Amino acid sequence: MPDLRERFRSLDQLPAPDLWSEVADRAEAPQRTNWAFAAGAAAVVVLLAVLVGLQLRSGALVGGPGPSETASPATSAEATPSAQPSPSVQPSVEPSPSSDLPPFTCGATITSAADSPYIRHLADVRLGSHDGYDRIVFEYSEAGAPEFEIQTAEPPYTQDGSGMPMSVDGEVVFRIAIRGGTKMGDDGMPTYTGSTDFRPNYPQIVQLVESGDYEAVNTWYLGVNGIVVSDPVATCLRVFQLTDPSRIVIDVQH
Repeated sequence: MPDLRERFRSLDQLPAPDLWSEVADRAEAPQRTNWAFAAGAAAVVVLLAVLVGLQLRSGALVGGPGPSETASPATSAEATPSAQPSPSVQPSVEPSPSSDLPPFTCGATITSAADSPYIRHLADVRLGSHDGYDRIVFEYSEAGAPEFEIQTAEPPYTQDGSGMPMSVDGEVVFRIAIRGGTKMGDDGMPTYTGSTDFRPNYPQIVQLVESGDYEAVNTWYLGVNGIVVSDPVATCLRVFQLTDPSRIVIDVQH
């Protein structure tokens, strides 16, 4: 009987509290030997056990089930889009010498007339060294080519407009005058912002430097190492034009 009493005391919210009180009182009273009392107590215990079992099954004895835990969905890592490879910038490939190109000219003034009176705006200046020659390219934004003249120059070398003296490196120096070609746009802003003083250390080209851009006449000095083809020293040039985009090409023979 003490074990049963302790079991009941450990339970909370028991059903039929009046019945429990009566059973507890009788359990604590002196034990009787009357068999009728024993049988009645046993019946009460059985009945109480049945009720407790029903309460346990319904979940009301100790309290209802705790709130079910909702599993948070795992955060899936967003797949980072693979970086697309940037298109590689391919250098402009100028045409190699062919039978379609004019021959080299040595020691002579080279001129070319403009194909229209419109102003062309300088977009780029490029230099390169190839097998047998060094190359200069003047590229323009508009179609067609401006008038130009290339001839040997003697010191003092001067800046256009100001007349200030300037130095030019090279054994032989050419003056390149491009009339109707300029790097200044109609809005007063430059259309070409690259270098205006090249020192590439090529086999022939020593220096290419701008001497002025004045009244739509763009002038440059070209200093080269020079080759001996006769007496005195002369340098052979090949000059031609390309289209799409418009370009003036100057090759200096090695």
